[in-house]
Amino acid sequence: MSHYKCFLCGAQKKSTISHGVFKITCCDICQLQCVEDYEKHLDDNWFDNYYRRRKDNSKIHLNEKREQQYKLDASIVKEFLKDGDTVLDVGCSYGKFLHLIASLRKNLNCIGIDIDQFAISEANQNFGDSAEFYNKSFLSVDRQDEFNLVIFRGTLQYLGETLAASLTHLHSILKNDGRIIIFSLPSTDAFMYELLGEKWALFHPEMQLMFNEYSLRIMADIYGFVIEDLQYPYLEDVYANPKEDYDNVKNIILGNSEKSNPFWGSIMRAVLSKKIQ
Repeated sequence: MSHYKCFLCGAQKKSTISHGVFKITCCDICQLQCVEDYEKHLDDNWFDNYYRRRKDNSKIHLNEKREQQYKLDASIVKEFLKDGDTVLDVGCSYGKFLHLIASLRKNLNCIGIDIDQFAISEANQNFGDSAEFYNKSFLSVDRQDEFNLVIFRGTLQYLGETLAASLTHLHSILKNDGRIIIFSLPSTDAFMYELLGEKWALFHPEMQLMFNEYSLRIMADIYGFVIEDLQYPYLEDVYANPKEDYDNVKNIILGNSEKSNPFWGSIMRAVLSKKIQ
C-alpha cells in the first residue's frame, strides 16, 4: 500500500506494529489492524484450497471439537430465528453448520456461500437437501432487502480490502428487522495477543483484518448498524480448559512457555441490527 487508507473508516493515519516477519498497521482513528503483507506469507491458491487442507488435517480431535462448537453456536442462532426466515451463511465451508441451522425452525430458506469450490461441492453433496450452496463471493449475492439473518462464523476478518463495500452491501441485503451474528472474531485487545503477538493461536496472516471492540463499534456506527449484544465467550466454549489455560498463562508470564491457548477476552461474538433512522 503506497498510499494508506483504512479499509474500515477510510482514514489515512496509521501506526506500524512490529510482529516478527509480519507487517501490521493500525489505523490511528478506528484501531483496525491490518496485515499488509499477508499475501507473501501464503501459498498460491491458499483460499481456494482451505477446506481441502482442513479435511486432510490429522488432528482429528480438533475437528471433533469443531463439530461440538457448531452445535453450541447453532443454539445461539436459534434465538434469532423464526419459521420461514431466509438465512445467509457467509463462508459456509462444507455446509455442516448451515445444515444444523436448517433444522432449527420450520420452512427456513438457508443459503450458504464460499469461494472454496471444493468445499461447496462437498456441501452440495452432503447437505444439499437442507440448504442451497453457491461458489461465489459475498459481493456477488444479489438479494436486496431479503435476509432475516446473515451469519459470519469466523469469516468477517477475511473481507480484506472489500470490507467497506461488503458492509455497505450487507446493509442493503438485510431486512429492516433482520439480524447479523458475528462468531469467532479475534480481538486485538486480547491478553494473549499482548503476551504472544504473532505466536498467538488466533493470529493468522490470511485473516488480514484484526478488530477490537472499539473498531467493531466504529464499524457499526459508520455503516448503519446497532450492536445489540457483544460477548466474549470462553467458559461456555468447548475449547476451554480453565485449569490448564490459567497454568499456561502463568508459565508464559514467567517465560517458561510460548504455547497459545483459549482464554477469556480473545474472541468476540456480536449481534447487530439495522440502525433505525
